[in-house]
Amino acid sequence: MTRDALQRKRLGAYYTPRAIGEILAEWAIRSPSDLVLEPGFGGCDFLEACRDRLADLGAANPLAQLFGCDIDPAAVRFLGSRLGLVAVNGRFVLSDFISLKPQDLLSTRFDVVIGNPPYVSNHNTDVNQRKTVRDLIANHAFKLPATSSLWAYFVLHSLSFLAPKGRLAFVLPLALLTAEYSRGLRNYLQGHFSRVVIVIVRSRLFRSEGTDEISVILLADQFGGGPSPSIDVVEANSSDDLRRILIGGLPNNGANVRRLSKNWATSLLDEAARSSMDYFISRNACVDLKCLSQIRIGLVTGANKFFALSKSSAEAGGLYPDSVSPVLAKLPKSPGLWFRTADQARLVREDLSCLLVSPDSQGMATRSSPIRQYLASMPRTLRRTNVTFGKREPWYGVDDGFIPEAFLSYMHHDGPRLIINSAGINCLNSIHRLTFKNISPLQKLLAAVSLQTTLSQLSAELVGRTYGGGILKHEPQEAGQILLAFPLDLPERDVRATARLVDRLLRAGKRDQAREAADSLILNPQSFAKTCEELVILRSALVHARERRRPQK
Repeated sequence: MTRDALQRKRLGAYYTPRAIGEILAEWAIRSPSDLVLEPGFGGCDFLEACRDRLADLGAANPLAQLFGCDIDPAAVRFLGSRLGLVAVNGRFVLSDFISLKPQDLLSTRFDVVIGNPPYVSNHNTDVNQRKTVRDLIANHAFKLPATSSLWAYFVLHSLSFLAPKGRLAFVLPLALLTAEYSRGLRNYLQGHFSRVVIVIVRSRLFRSEGTDEISVILLADQFGGGPSPSIDVVEANSSDDLRRILIGGLPNNGANVRRLSKNWATSLLDEAARSSMDYFISRNACVDLKCLSQIRIGLVTGANKFFALSKSSAEAGGLYPDSVSPVLAKLPKSPGLWFRTADQARLVREDLSCLLVSPDSQGMATRSSPIRQYLASMPRTLRRTNVTFGKREPWYGVDDGFIPEAFLSYMHHDGPRLIINSAGINCLNSIHRLTFKNISPLQKLLAAVSLQTTLSQLSAELVGRTYGGGILKHEPQEAGQILLAFPLDLPERDVRATARLVDRLLRAGKRDQAREAADSLILNPQSFAKTCEELVILRSALVHARERRRPQK
């Protein structure tokens, strides 16, 4: 990776494909006299697109109507090499945009603010960035939460540079729709623009930059023109699709525009899928997972590589078998509906990290014992500064003794699984721990099967959070919202037989067949033709939801 590329990665700078810049410039710039600001111009792709758009509209000197800011000296060099700009007369500034005021750019208000702000998370910002962020929020009526990523402050600050009836066009991460801190920002935008639309782009725009981050495009029109009645969402499969959607301005309902609800994935369900979900909910005794169980995170070690060992590592340190205990550090590649002692034994044979450092009283009583020598190998400075260590006494006492009845997958590509803990062991925090609420062993098994149905797997897509690479993540609160069909009148032999079948199919990697087996028992499509028809619609909706979050090949 080149020096400039490393610098861009540190700054969260991902250069937008030229085609996207052209489409957004065409949408945002509507007059040959429009003044345009790019608050993080990077490789100048947006500036080139804006120059060309102004020229097409008849501007006599398009470059004189462009303004910008960037913190990266490499970006400033592009002004000369790509746009031929040398003497910019204060129109382009090498600075942190968040620290700027309109008067720093010739006291100008802009008709258009356009671009792709830096994707830097809060914990990766440096000292100077944190100070400018604090100063911005201290002087702003709207208070973004301290957990907000840098792009959110860029969007908020951009409004200070807009002229009345101005427009925003930003390429942003999916966090605009998924992050908790984004909710207030969306509401703030809705209150300051007459129309706000978010376009979800299925093709990964920045794959060439080394990231599979899902991108969205924020389009906000008529700044100060009165609040928008809603925020609308629409999907675009490609840049060509985006161009088609935006022809003639913001998309109308003919472009499959939907009103943004509390959860963005739910907003994108079509009417047929909504109707099918309602159909199955009405026909089944449905509950959400939190009605049946309590969900908590697994053990937090504070240093997984130190505390979670393979057998060979434990033997090398003299810790095996007395000073370690079995633990599930991460789920096997193809887990079934049960995790048994035989499964744990297989992990040990495969020399995977499945043993938790668990100091025994006899070993700790001997000064020169292997366990005391091993614990002493943790540097004192790390012991003192590790936040997790500081929350427990002693610092190495990881296991809280709370053995869950079941495991629940936390992050996944193929949907969540509920796995009965037949091995009676604990797990680390890459897996959730689940205890049931006063239900029978058969009903616990029924819950594990039901989670594999199309209804529950689609519900999981709707309440989970999507992250880079297409991972679906469920925090305990979100996992508790997953809907389960829970018919209590099924014959015990059918539940147990289906559970064994689903277990075998899941272990064999046949996830779709396992889901069909669960559907056959729980959703009972054999009952009559309409159920079969509705299930086809529901399965199609699940496929579409998963395709949306997964990177395209």
